[in-house]
Amino acid sequence: METSMINIPIYVDQEKLLEKPVTKKEKTDVRDRCLDNYREVTRDEFVEILNSSQSFIPSKTKNKGNDKESFVETRVIILDVDNTVKDEKGKVVDLSKDDSRYLSIEKVLSINLVHNSAFAIQKSIRYSENLEKYKIVFLLKEAITDYGKMVAVYEYLKKNIPGCDDNVNASNRMFFGGYKSDAVIIINEDNMLDITELPIDFTMTCSKNCQSDSGREYELVNETDFVKLIKNDDKEEMKQWFKDCLFDSSDMSFNEIYERLLTIDMNKLLKSSKNLRCLFHNDHNPSASIFTSKTGHSIFYCHSSNCDISENFIGVVMLILKKDSRVETFNWLLENLDLYPTHFRKLKEESKVLFDTLESMKDKLFRTIRNYLEEMRRVYDVLLSDVNFFDDSKESVTCILSGEQLAKKMSSYYGKTYDIDKCNKLLSLMTFIGLIKKLDDEDVPLKMLEYLNRLKEEKALGNFNHKRSNVYRLDVFNATSVIQKLNEDILPLLEKIHFTYQYFSYEWVKICFNEKEAKRVFPQNSRSELSKEKQLILDEAHEVLQGLSWQGTYLMTEKELINTVCERLRNVGDNSVKNALIKNRGYFVKQGFTLERASKDIKKLYNVKASSSFLIYLAKGAGIDETIKELILSGAGIVPLYQFTSVTRDDGRRVRKRKDPIVLN
Repeated sequence: METSMINIPIYVDQEKLLEKPVTKKEKTDVRDRCLDNYREVTRDEFVEILNSSQSFIPSKTKNKGNDKESFVETRVIILDVDNTVKDEKGKVVDLSKDDSRYLSIEKVLSINLVHNSAFAIQKSIRYSENLEKYKIVFLLKEAITDYGKMVAVYEYLKKNIPGCDDNVNASNRMFFGGYKSDAVIIINEDNMLDITELPIDFTMTCSKNCQSDSGREYELVNETDFVKLIKNDDKEEMKQWFKDCLFDSSDMSFNEIYERLLTIDMNKLLKSSKNLRCLFHNDHNPSASIFTSKTGHSIFYCHSSNCDISENFIGVVMLILKKDSRVETFNWLLENLDLYPTHFRKLKEESKVLFDTLESMKDKLFRTIRNYLEEMRRVYDVLLSDVNFFDDSKESVTCILSGEQLAKKMSSYYGKTYDIDKCNKLLSLMTFIGLIKKLDDEDVPLKMLEYLNRLKEEKALGNFNHKRSNVYRLDVFNATSVIQKLNEDILPLLEKIHFTYQYFSYEWVKICFNEKEAKRVFPQNSRSELSKEKQLILDEAHEVLQGLSWQGTYLMTEKELINTVCERLRNVGDNSVKNALIKNRGYFVKQGFTLERASKDIKKLYNVKASSSFLIYLAKGAGIDETIKELILSGAGIVPLYQFTSVTRDDGRRVRKRKDPIVLN
């Protein structure tokens, strides 16, 4: 049969494309226009269509469908070459002409199968001299009416013409219009593809393409078993499956473990060296393959247009488990493959000893530590379960964690809702007392910082200044030393400044300590400054307390201080004064004043009568008058300072006289 006399069934768009459609709606509109114009054309008319920038579907179907059940026949096989690949992150990148995988028109014409059997080359709508995108068009000697047979021909041709798009595997799909009027290069107008001469067993292939996956012609692989293995979450079963891929991680950093996991040969893991069924969609025809990237990472790639997955090993496991992140997946693998390094195991053991010991001495702990001990333990456990794969240390564990992420994990692990602000505050409290450390940029591992900066750029919208996520470090410690530091340094400090968790904030730490300490403790997103009104209240109270020495009273209850400041600041609400002074007690301790509760010993020491609920401010040492200083120098420091006074008798001798108690109301 002469090629010019054949009838080619085809659906043709009646509009020309100037550029390739992008949105789903644009593509649907083009397809609908094609399906409204069915024709049967000659070879020459088909060439005109290829040259016209009109889109087309080169087959006949029932009910305008594009599934295999709707397929009727085709006289055309079209392979697509776009000279792009997906990198390990799934991003489509152009191939360089110097890349061995680049398939130029000149190169493809030198392939015997193309030279002897293909009818034409059609330059695609996005063709350029620097990046050749085109289609290889085969006219069939006889029409194909079996869908499975058509797919088998496509698979055979793609296998023998490497570099073609694996997503294109049937003629009942739409092909977009060509480059321009001279889009077509005729290879040989007499060339026709005789599929009976191809080494394909159509009897076997067609039956297997139309039946279940279990009878396919390809090598039976363990992709389904692998998915079940991961989902079953059986550690021993997993270790047995991975036995040829495991390694000694005891002396490795988490970043080294991560990189090693990415180089696991997934062909070996899935026990396959050929195309395999995709793990992520109902794949009747094997459409996935595994290749090694330039970085040595094993990449799972699905060629199906309905899937288009391109993932490294961590990404594959993440998708199977439907995890939220690669970090979460990485930690799951650490646990299930028992890959924790020695320094992590030591940290985990010591943290258990620490919290168990604190629990045993709970009654003696400062009230805030006592009240939040269980929740701090939970936070620490979450941090240990969320180590970051950019962590390159062998002496600590580094995590990227926000209050929002912590709240989500805590709610998931412990079955109750956790507020984001509460979680942020817990992280800051643990930083404040030294259990964890919040890292500044200069302390963050370089790879991690680059990753965080990329996230920051991606999330920044308009003028919104997105803050980078917080990074926390858990140093390997000795539990005994940490408890000693708590008892000797931290807990006495909390007692001295009358620490109250309710008022713990960036603003509080800044005013009671300094700005550097506040920035060390609190995330960027949790920072607020002291208002002018609060600063005015604190300045006024400071002036009142400074007057205690020269007034000779030396002490004042907090209640009296509040009332005095309220009297002096008539334009400020009484509640504002009260809240500011109670919240910022540590500020006055920082200024050198002593704040004591009116316990039995304190009342005896300072010679006062007061309710035990009273808090008493004492004048700072620099304001003690000369008489008191002389008493201290003479040894009176061994007796209550405010219980005695020095007087001169008639004979000129100086003696000590007991004072009447100061009555505090």
